[in-house]
Amino acid sequence: YFYLSKLINGTLVRSSGNINGWEYMLATSYKKIDELTYDFTLRQGVLFQDGTPFNTDSVIENFIFFQKDPFVYSDIHKRLKKVTKISDFQVRFHLHKPYGMLLNDLTTINIYSHAYLQKRGWSTGEGSTSNSTQEPGAYGLGPYILVEGFATGRYQTPTIKLKANPYYYEKGLPYIENITL
Repeated sequence: YFYLSKLINGTLVRSSGNINGWEYMLATSYKKIDELTYDFTLRQGVLFQDGTPFNTDSVIENFIFFQKDPFVYSDIHKRLKKVTKISDFQVRFHLHKPYGMLLNDLTTINIYSHAYLQKRGWSTGEGSTSNSTQEPGAYGLGPYILVEGFATGRYQTPTIKLKANPYYYEKGLPYIENITL
């Protein structure tokens, strides 16, 4: 389910084999203002899989939902104070106390469409370890759309089908149109 989630969702930064352990995805840069404040510039022209625009408001809405019902396998839920808007494509993260793992943790916080958040929020639900792969739908920002099946870490359907996201921001990607697992 973790790899499936990476195929269908987008994060501000994503895991990488480079020296940092991450690279930009939906963010294009960040600036550490001080020990408690980080500014991120967002990629422009990005659309969710349903065609709705991605911007600062999307990030703020996701983190409001995340803070109400966070995952607790890292400390980000204890360190993050709030996320505020600087402009349509700049967002500021405010921390309660310094957190050297912020960028690492941001590789695991998916950004979902407004429609998904209204339907599912951030709750992982009973018997689930993933909140983003519980049902098919055009809810994410990743290169593929989950069109059939589900996988939650504990339960999954025998078949899962993905199709290429027609709005994916990396031009020419993905190369493969359909994937069946």
